[in-house]
Parts: sequence; C-alpha cells; structure tokens
Amino acid sequence: MKTIETTKPKVLYVDDSMEYLVLFSAALKKDYEIFTTDSAKKGLDILEKENIQVVIADQRMPVMTGIEMLEKVANKYPDILRFMISGFTDFKATVDGVNKGQIQGYFHKPIEPEEIRIAVRKALEIANLKKRNQEILKELELINIVLKNSDRNKTVFLQILSKELNKPLDEVRGTVQAFKNNPISEDLKNLVNLLDKNVSKFELLSSLTNQITLLKINEGKLEFSKLNTREVVEYLLIEISSKFKKRKIKLKLEGENNELFLRGEFHLVISCLVNILDNALHHTSDGGTMRMRIGNEDRMVFFEIFDGGINHSPENHESTRNFFSTDEELLNVNLNLGLVLAKQIMDVHNGKVHCSCNNKEEKIKLLFQSAD
Repeated sequence: MKTIETTKPKVLYVDDSMEYLVLFSAALKKDYEIFTTDSAKKGLDILEKENIQVVIADQRMPVMTGIEMLEKVANKYPDILRFMISGFTDFKATVDGVNKGQIQGYFHKPIEPEEIRIAVRKALEIANLKKRNQEILKELELINIVLKNSDRNKTVFLQILSKELNKPLDEVRGTVQAFKNNPISEDLKNLVNLLDKNVSKFELLSSLTNQITLLKINEGKLEFSKLNTREVVEYLLIEISSKFKKRKIKLKLEGENNELFLRGEFHLVISCLVNILDNALHHTSDGGTMRMRIGNEDRMVFFEIFDGGINHSPENHESTRNFFSTDEELLNVNLNLGLVLAKQIMDVHNGKVHCSCNNKEEKIKLLFQSAD
C-alpha cells in the first residue's frame, strides 16, 4: 500500500499558552500541517528537523521572546515566512518585529483563526511566485552560459528576455534582479540595468495610474471610519520596511505616544503616507535617517514627514509647495505621480497639506480631520 504524502504547507505556531496552541491547531489543521510548541527553543529545534514554511510566534514568552526567535529565524532561514502575535499595547514590539524579525505581518490577541488563515494564504501565494522566479532564473542562467560572448547569442538572449517581459511583472523583476547579482558582460549589464529601471517605472506608473483612476471613479462613494493612528503606523511600517531595509535608511518616529483618531478610509490613508514617504526617500541618502512626527492641532490629526535633505532645488521645491497649496487639479510635470495621488487622497478626505523646506530637509505635513 502506497503512503500518501501530505501536500499541505507546514506551519509552526509557538506560544506558551496551551489554550491558544489547541485553538490554533484545531482551527487551521484542515488547511495546513500544524506544528505547535510552548517555547521558542523547542520551536527552533523543530525548524532543524522539519521543512517549515511559516512560523507564527507569540511575543510574550519566557526565556526567549517572539521577536528574538523570529530574528534568529530570519538570519538562519530567510525563506521562511514570519508572523508575530502581540498585544494591542505592544507598539514597540511590533516595530522591533518589523526591524529585527523582518516579519510579513502581525496579529493581535485574542487571535482570530480566519484572519490568520487569510494572511498566511496570501503570504504563501507570494512565496510561490518568488519560487517560480527562481526557477526562471536558473533556466536563464543556463542559457546565458551557452550564449555568452557572442553577438548572435546576445540577440537570442534579448529575444528570450523580451518574451519573459510578457509574463507577469513579478517574474520579470525576479529575472532582472538575478542577472544583476551575477557576473555578466558589460553590454548585458547595461541592458539589464536599463530593463530594471524601466520595469520599476512601469510597475509604479501602472499602480499609481490605476489608483488615481479608481479614486476618481469612487469619489463620493468612499466609506470613512474612525482610524487609530497607532494601527495606521503599525501597518505602514510593514508596507515600507523592505524599501527602507534595502537602502539601510532609518525612520525615526516622534510626537504623540497616546492614541489619536482620525476620520478616513484606511487603505487610502496608508497609500497617501506610502507615497509621501517614497518621495522623501528620493531626497535621503543611503544609510540616512528620515523622521515622521505625529500629533494633533486645531481638531486635526497630522503626520509630518521629514526627508534627508538631498537632491532638492529651489525650482522643484517651489513646484511642490505650489501644487499642494492650490485647490486646482493641475498635473505638474515636475512632480512624480505619487505626489499627485497623495494630493487627490487628501482632497477626498477634506485634508490639508503643508510643504516647507530649508537647507537641511523638506517637510510635508498631512492634516486629517480628527474623529474625536
């Protein structure tokens, strides 16, 4: 009789609470092969023996915290997806989880199995796409070995790469990055760098254009709710972590430690902040520091973002300041599309944007209606 091997993804859940271990296993065993343990050390032992794809760890455990464990997992098993469970008051733990454990997401206690199920499924889908990218990479590496140093072979290589560009953008991105990390001829290096630059532009422009279009279509139909600034920042940190890590830029949080509440549509607020931070990244050197200050004034909740103060010109700053200070819908060619989207998001929220600059840094201040 043949043994039927499981095809379920393997998920490890680490928590010193037996109640949660039982609940988690019972709720998710239908979709995943579940491994549970009550300590971080035992969890690391399981990773030595099993091909685990997802690790979920509770932050507050004795001897070794969830962050400490996930940091070890990130260093030793970078391909394993990592999630953290923390209490609503563990704001610093969430920030550390992003910076040290490089987590893909976090959950609050008491845990909601369905929320975890959906998040893990989406993370695994992304991981499978990355795996497919690696397979394409290996195929192209073999092709490149055969085609190296021949004009005819370069033409064939271009045909192959052109064909790959018709596949999903994530596959193209994986292929281009792979070539950048391996020795290739100077001609091919120039080509790959050009493709990398234009794929990035296409991805960004396509995404921003779709967002602007959807925003215009749905204007007046948006449902605003009471948003907690702490939860907004927690989600934002996860959204931007990879970009900041890649360039070794630190984001310093300042201002109110207390929870503030604003009125808005959650995902649009996040998108607005992401685009302002993306713009600030262009004016911050690698290894530098950016700042974000949070507070309230005149029944408005504000997010104030300071960049690193490079690559500014009086003309560009004047264009940015004028763009945000007018109510007219002007598409300024000197501005990136992300700032255009940010302004439209602020307009539908009846918010305000203030922009100022000195010799050291540019500051963009977003003010949302308070929900208190």
